[in-house]
Formats: sequence, C-alpha cells, structure tokens
Amino acid sequence: MPPLGQDIRHDVDLGRREERRFDLDWIRVGAFALLILYHLGLYYATAPWLANSPHENRVMDALLLATHPWRMCLLFLVSGAATAYMASRIGPAVLCRKRSLRLLLPLVFGTLVVVPPQIYYMMRGLLLTDETYLAFWINRYLLNAGTVTAGGKTYVLINCVHLWFVAYLWVYTMLVGLMLALGTGALPALRRAAERHLSGTGLLFWPVAYFALTRLTVFPLSGEMPGAVLGDWYGHLDFFACFLLGFLVARPGPITEECVRLRRVALGLALGAWALQAGLFWTEGPDGGSLDAGPGLVRVIHSVERWTAIVAALGYGRLYLNRGSAILTYLTGAVFTYYIVHQTVMVVAAHHLENADLPVPIEAAVLLAVTVAACGLTYEVVRRIPALRPFFGINGRGIGPARSRPERATGPAAAPAAAAAAG
Repeated sequence: MPPLGQDIRHDVDLGRREERRFDLDWIRVGAFALLILYHLGLYYATAPWLANSPHENRVMDALLLATHPWRMCLLFLVSGAATAYMASRIGPAVLCRKRSLRLLLPLVFGTLVVVPPQIYYMMRGLLLTDETYLAFWINRYLLNAGTVTAGGKTYVLINCVHLWFVAYLWVYTMLVGLMLALGTGALPALRRAAERHLSGTGLLFWPVAYFALTRLTVFPLSGEMPGAVLGDWYGHLDFFACFLLGFLVARPGPITEECVRLRRVALGLALGAWALQAGLFWTEGPDGGSLDAGPGLVRVIHSVERWTAIVAALGYGRLYLNRGSAILTYLTGAVFTYYIVHQTVMVVAAHHLENADLPVPIEAAVLLAVTVAACGLTYEVVRRIPALRPFFGINGRGIGPARSRPERATGPAAAPAAAAAAG
C-alpha cells in the first residue's frame, strides 16, 4: 500500500479486494424494521409520545427496553461502515457533496412536509389547536413556528422529530470527510488502536466501559436529547463513537472475527442486561429502570446491553446473513423511504383509530399493516417520479423491477448496497 498521504483514500483501509458486506445490509434493514416496531410500541407505552393509546401498558415499557439501548447505535455503526466504502472510491470533497445531497434534501423536505402532520395531531391530542391541518401547517408551522407549552412541557413546533438520525449522520459524515481531507493519519492510527484493544474480552470490556462512563457522567448533565444537534452531547459521544468505529473496521478483519467468536456470550449478556432492566422497572417503578432515568447500577446495565447486543448482531449477521438476494436489493433501496414516512403514517393512523374501540392486538396489527402498506405505496410511487426521488432518499438512477442475482460474499464486489442507500 502506498505511504499514507500519497492518496488520502488509503486512510480508508478496505484492502485491494473489497468484500461486499451483505451482512451489514441485512442488519441495517433489520434495524430499521425494529425502529418501526419500536415506535408502534411507544404508542402503547406509558412514556409521553406524539400519540398515546388509552390502552397504555407498563409491560410495553419493559419490552421496549429490549432494543432501546442499542438500536440507534447499531444504525450509526452500519452507516459508518457504508460511508467507509464510499470514501474508499471517491475523495473527501466528493464524499461530502454526495452525502450532503443524499441526506440534507430528505431532511429539509421531511421537516417541512412529512413531519408536520405528527405535530398537528399531537397538538390535537393535547387540545392545543382546533384548526384544519392546512391552516395549521401554513399559519402556525411554516409562518409562525415557535413553541407551545402544555402540562409543564414545552414543544417546538418546527421540528425534524424522528429525522434527527439524518441530521446527526450528516454531521458525522462531514467530520470524517474533514479528517480525510486533512490527511493527518489519525484514522489509520485509530484503526490500529481499535484492532489492538478490541480483541478477546477487550471487545466486550472496553466499549462497555466507554458507554458506562458517558452514561454515568455526561448523561446526568444533558440527558437524551435526540434532534438537538448543538446540545445532545451525550448522544454525540455515543453515536459518533459507533459511527467512527463502523468507519474504521468496515473491512472484515480481526474485530469481525471476534464478534463471530463471542456472539453467544454477547447475546447472553445482552439478554441478561435487558432482563435486569425490565425486572428493576417492574419492581421499582420508572426510577428503577426506565428508558431515561435510573440509578448508577441501571446505567451500567444499560451500557452492557448497548454494546453486547451490537456484538451479537454483528456476529450472528456475519455468520448467517452474508449473502445477497433480490429481496435484499429491493429492501436496501426502499428502507430509507420507509424510515422517512413511517412515523407520520403511524401517528395519523393512530389518531383515526382511537375511537374505533378495537381490541388492542387487532388495533396494533391494523396500525402496523397500514404503516407498512403506506410506506410501500409511497416508495413504489416516488421511485417512478425522478423529480421526487431525492426528497425521499432514493438514488437518482433509472428504475425498473428490482433485479439482483443472489451472490455469495466470497468474490470481489463493489461497496455494499448500504453504501448506496444508507440513510
């Protein structure tokens, strides 16, 4: 390999034979699917959300703890790996330009057009407006955006809501792009340090120690503030660390092998940590194991689940999911659109189902079916209209029936599909 600095793309060490990471594509799709289910669960949980079912249940709170600590960290890690594959083929300036178009257009469009129905129906539920949606969107959301207070809580009207992930992803990509452009050699040094320390039990110990440190020290000061790009210091410390780690170890290597080797131990630790949190929540109440509070012990347990669940997902994914298919190709192209649309559909549908008095299992099934169907319909319509594709995170290439020959990951391949479609 040429000396570092001769070609800044060598700061992204993917080797001469790039291996297509189908496992990461599957994990990304699965993580977004879990996100949809998580938001469905929030509707039935006791914690305040954009919409809350009259059938709220503490059992759902305990179930949500099974994915709350780690699902977003996993998405940032996979997105970091996808970014690394892109950076291995193009310079940092092109990387930043392409990712800005890819991420900022859906973010701005989503904030101005897709998100407002969520705010409107939340305010309807809080009895803060009786306007029509069109009047609310124009007069209060677009022209007079500000804050409203209800029940001692302040709500910001113009808000990216669930699209905060896209905003953070853009910021992290720009930071890595700057590091590549400066060519300081920091990234290769960090990669070597990661491979040296994240071996054997170090793979489990050091990241858990890091997450526990941020949870015990920074979290009490700032809390979890998703969407506050300039104030979510706790979130940035954890999420950027995961994004950067994914960027550094995108190529299969010692850390990937360790994830496979330790997958059973990691899964056992993750399940145990979740069971402990759920048990404390159930016996001690919200202060014993809630999503956002809890004593020091709970914060350490939260950190154990946060990392060990990721190791288990990466290990089992590498072992069983590292092959392509036509289904994966389709889902990889569609999943970002599903992410953009799903929460708005869910909130609106929940509002209109509220008075139907359906049994909870049937109501939940209908909500999920309506959400998935609306997301699928949106994707199928938008991908056929070139002018709309960039606003829903769809690549600008020509469309047609999703085509792909199933591939094994052993041969040479270009960047993973996630690099082209990661949100």
